[in-house]
Amino acid sequence: MTGRSLVLRRSQQTGQPVRVLYRVWHENRWLIRYEGWFQVTEYYVATGKAGFQVILFRLLPCPS
Repeated sequence: MTGRSLVLRRSQQTGQPVRVLYRVWHENRWLIRYEGWFQVTEYYVATGKAGFQVILFRLLPCPS
């Protein structure tokens, strides 16, 4: 694991929540939407459509 995947895995191990931002296409331009704080509960490796291994993370919203 490298980059963002490693950060998400470390967050799951330490129990620290992550801040999630989402990029959306709106009225002919990209916008960044703030989704809030999420807890990484688990991750697993699966095979993607093209046959490559992908890492999937389960994120649950933190209680407000």
